[in-house]
Amino acid sequence: MSIFFRRNQIKNTNKIISFASTLLLMIIFFSITFMGLAKEQEDFKKSIQIMNPRPDFTLSLRLDKGTGATYVPGEKIRVYFRTSKSAYVALFGYDVKGNIRLLFPNQYQKNHFVEAGREYMVEGIIDPGTPPGFEYIQGFATMEPVIVSREFEKRIEEEFLPKIGE
Repeated sequence: MSIFFRRNQIKNTNKIISFASTLLLMIIFFSITFMGLAKEQEDFKKSIQIMNPRPDFTLSLRLDKGTGATYVPGEKIRVYFRTSKSAYVALFGYDVKGNIRLLFPNQYQKNHFVEAGREYMVEGIIDPGTPPGFEYIQGFATMEPVIVSREFEKRIEEEFLPKIGE
């Protein structure tokens, strides 16, 4: 009976050691992952932001799920925007891989002149192969139609969300 008890005790001890080792490896993995994400956020905070302290008008953007929302690959996403004065608007999407795409204007909404106070929407789908990470949307509004060049007008005809660069 003593030998049987010791074998069970050794098996239980091995299970506990195995579980503890697995738990420790998971903690290390998640710590490294979160440190990497924190560094990405810190790098983004260091990017240049040009602010106009006394704007004549505003452009507001919002996501269908709210600021800081989480989406999964293949999920539909909607970006809503409006201006306080009629203006020419361009929206850009910065993906996890560093690609920049023109979201608005697009094939369905070619005219980038928007009316004041009216809410507009751009709809898309998160690519199924998108790796986890942060994506950003940036908008620009001007009183003059200088945002979209002739090259992009042509590319809008050919591609839904033309890639601008990295």
